[in-house]
Amino acid sequence: MGGTAAGRLAVLESGAVDAALLSVPENVMAREKGYNELLFLGDVVEFAQSGLGTTEKRIKDNPDEVYRTVRAQLRSLMFLLDKSREGEIVDLIMKR
Repeated sequence: MGGTAAGRLAVLESGAVDAALLSVPENVMAREKGYNELLFLGDVVEFAQSGLGTTEKRIKDNPDEVYRTVRAQLRSLMFLLDKSREGEIVDLIMKR
């Protein structure tokens, strides 16, 4: 089933399906409503869920800026995937 997580939660609540793949915050909302979490997808698949885009003009006119931005993105991804920092990452997310 496609669509947004909010849409999938609505379909789940309607009874039209017995299970649905949800993301934050809908998975939390579903648990609060008494639904069971059958699987945490993060235990099965590990990948980044973000992207970065720019124009050819910016790449040509500001190559150093583009390099620094890509480098910062990569460093942040490496930080987030570092299992030894899990507690620190959770604290950062909770503060935000």
